Amino acid sequence: MFPDSVPPIGSALLRPEHMLNRQRLVTQIESPYQAQVTTIVAGAGFGKSVLAWQWARQTAKCVCWISLDPVDDDVTRFVDKLIAAGDLEAIDSGRPLDAVEIRQQASMPIDMLIARMQRIEQDICVIVDNCHVLADAHCIKILNEVIVRLPAHVSVILIGRRVLPVRLSRLRSQGQVRDITASDLRFTKTEALAAVEIQSESPISPVELDRMWLLTEGWIAGIKLTALALATQANSDLFGDDKYAAVERFLDEYILEEIIEPLPGELRELVLALTDLPFVTPGLCATMLDLTDGHRILSRLVREVPFLVPDDASEHRYRYSPLFAESLRRLVGNVSGEGGMVSRQLLAAKWFLDQGDMATAAELALRSNDSQLMIHVFNVVCRHYADRSDLGTLMLWLERLPWDVLTRNLNMPYWWIVARLGLGRTASIGDLIDEVEPRWMTSGDPLHAGRAFLCRGMLAFHNGDEIESERRLSNALERLPQDAHIERLYATTCLDRLAQRRGHDEVAATVLGKAGTYAARLPFEEQWSWRVLAPDRANTYALRGDLSSAMTKFG
Repeated sequence: MFPDSVPPIGSALLRPEHMLNRQRLVTQIESPYQAQVTTIVAGAGFGKSVLAWQWARQTAKCVCWISLDPVDDDVTRFVDKLIAAGDLEAIDSGRPLDAVEIRQQASMPIDMLIARMQRIEQDICVIVDNCHVLADAHCIKILNEVIVRLPAHVSVILIGRRVLPVRLSRLRSQGQVRDITASDLRFTKTEALAAVEIQSESPISPVELDRMWLLTEGWIAGIKLTALALATQANSDLFGDDKYAAVERFLDEYILEEIIEPLPGELRELVLALTDLPFVTPGLCATMLDLTDGHRILSRLVREVPFLVPDDASEHRYRYSPLFAESLRRLVGNVSGEGGMVSRQLLAAKWFLDQGDMATAAELALRSNDSQLMIHVFNVVCRHYADRSDLGTLMLWLERLPWDVLTRNLNMPYWWIVARLGLGRTASIGDLIDEVEPRWMTSGDPLHAGRAFLCRGMLAFHNGDEIESERRLSNALERLPQDAHIERLYATTCLDRLAQRRGHDEVAATVLGKAGTYAARLPFEEQWSWRVLAPDRANTYALRGDLSSAMTKFG
């Protein structure tokens, strides 16, 4: 039965002629029987109310629809709505009760509502839409009492954007609760195609359908907004510049107005700060908000933001859906102050660095476009890969770093030079040394001064200038701090190979011994140096004529 209490669906996107019949979900509400309580919980734009509306159009039950607004999170207004929905006469001879009286006598209108329902012989279903607006303890208590006392022929459908504040464990254990979630409401590819065909007269190609469905992940608001873009830009490809710009504009407006702006300020900042992260965990949330209980804030985020979906449930990891993440990247500069965002991104980057996830930290720094954040993160990232002699990966990251940021810091040029020399790329190294050497030498730091001589010496070694290389490398060893083990290892390794070139086996053995001393002082995970020194040791034994030991070292 479709009584007057069921509201019309009047928005431009949800007129009856624009709606796809979700018969599989309508059937799910009643199959194999209608539970006494059905919950439909998902974020904005998933078609929750439309589904209930379609079911109400088909059912033979008497339907009573209660649509809550934020102002209804008040015990007086809430009880008034319940009474009006039950078509009850005014209490106390028409005199409206004030809030205090309703709290004291809350059972009176509930008793009347239940009594009225019991007198009606026909099956009844009460649909309560927008339950997520309820936060007042008295309102929640009344709703719970109504559900607990429902007569057998009365059922309830509760609709909301987040987990509903009602106690359903007893009814659930009796099989009297049916839950419909976002995963149920997501459109299949076939349903998405049918929805687009209803919305737009323009045909959609299989390629466009695949891209649209992957982008929206079955989110009907996104599908309909995309279809609207199709209708307004009929003469261009779906993902061409003009039409894609229209899709982005429609999606951004919806996500901003329906999801981002209603969030509390703290959550809004966190949602935006998570934009470029591949995943989020309780620990990361706690770090970014300086909290001890990251599980609580992440649970709240999951309830408030429908596009934060499980990534790895066993590790409590979540991620943004691609459509939502891309929209946030476009919106982030318009709805959040840059200073707050950078500080959040710095905290996130530090968390990833602490977890040993250098790649994610580096990506986050690059996307921030903040030079100080990039310098802070890349100092750690570059040291990590340089200390492990992973020069290929080190060079890949340094090549993505803006040149003005790279040359502004005293460490990054050194690692750029080491990586290029290690990969046999000597072009432009001399120019960079000329640019940064004066700052190295005047820094007052013996590490930077020693690196200046080391870079000159290693470049001369690669260019075959043995005399200049030996002089520079020796000067480097004199200036480098004793705990600069990696730098000293580089210098002694080059000096060892110079001695081998000249056939000075005793000198080579002495220098190689020093290199081994520096290598032994490296942490265990940096013991790559022994693999580097093994061929040099073999060559030293070969120069002495000890071929058996040389073969052992090579083996």
